[in-house]
Amino acid sequence: TAFEGVPTGLIRSPNGFLAFNKSSGRLAFYDFRTGASRKVLQNQNTGNLSFGIYLGPATGYVFLDKDGQFLKLDLNTESLTPFPSTASENPTASDLGRGRGITILGTDANARLYILDPKNQQIWRLPVNESAIAAPEAWLKTSADFTDSLGLAVDDSIYVLYPDRVDKYTSGTRQNLSIAAVTPPFQNLAGVFTLSETLSIYLLDPANERVVVLNKQGQLEKQIISPKFRDLTDIYVDEESSILYALVGSELLQVNLK
Repeated sequence: TAFEGVPTGLIRSPNGFLAFNKSSGRLAFYDFRTGASRKVLQNQNTGNLSFGIYLGPATGYVFLDKDGQFLKLDLNTESLTPFPSTASENPTASDLGRGRGITILGTDANARLYILDPKNQQIWRLPVNESAIAAPEAWLKTSADFTDSLGLAVDDSIYVLYPDRVDKYTSGTRQNLSIAAVTPPFQNLAGVFTLSETLSIYLLDPANERVVVLNKQGQLEKQIISPKFRDLTDIYVDEESSILYALVGSELLQVNLK
């Protein structure tokens, strides 16, 4: 399918992909059930949105805006409404929406959100309960320099992406992660993807028209190469079905990994 405009990120739910442009705030939804894409909230001001996540089947999509406020998206009514959160009670709340990325571990009331914050050189953890998203807790237990960081992904550990490497943190402490040498070497990585249920780490390298696949020990498994990947901005991988979904420009591609 193709989206109107050029999204910068994908947010997956069981029913489809929400495509989001972080710069403009524009949204579109690709529905697995109909095979069609449509604009979302096209007559509303969404320019203040920073990040979106799919919190789980009981909650759906939730967005964080640049002021540190959480909003729930209802696709059926095409509305954004405040989502209960005590995050704004933290003095760094306004920095959350200006971080480098958000990711989630778990779903709904058992979820934990993680936000990469270069300004405060911290990774914030926000527990979720049955009624609200709690105030952020400092997760990092050691010093770190996130100035040049680009984003993060989480399984039981957190992977912080830089243009030329990935750093791994477990229980708030940096771990040794020896990444295999690849040709050409990493210089302009643009994204990292992994989940607790995936066996691999996926690195987006659009400058070299590839997705590099590593195991969780940092060893090279393969490189997926396509000239279309020069416009690659985000991916989602369903390892069980051996499918990689790639957002390239305005197109959503499906890549068979077998």
